[in-house]
Amino acid sequence: MHPVMRLSRNQLRPKLTMMKALDPKAEYLVKNGKPTAVILPIAEYEELLEDLHDLAVIARRKDEPPIPLAEVKRRPKRNGRVRR
Repeated sequence: MHPVMRLSRNQLRPKLTMMKALDPKAEYLVKNGKPTAVILPIAEYEELLEDLHDLAVIARRKDEPPIPLAEVKRRPKRNGRVRR
């Protein structure tokens, strides 16, 4: 997480402009010269939650042995999920 520092209006304006350029749909709330919150469209927020979940799964599975591609390709056929 980035440290939050107190900024004057002159310092804050370019920073918010840059942040807005990175994500034009986001709205940033500022209190006492500090960015305090972000408002996102629901779809974008849900995407971020999915990404966070995916990263958590990857972190949990980092020590699992890899599965060969041939095995991955066989699994759906064996379980009757893929028809050709």
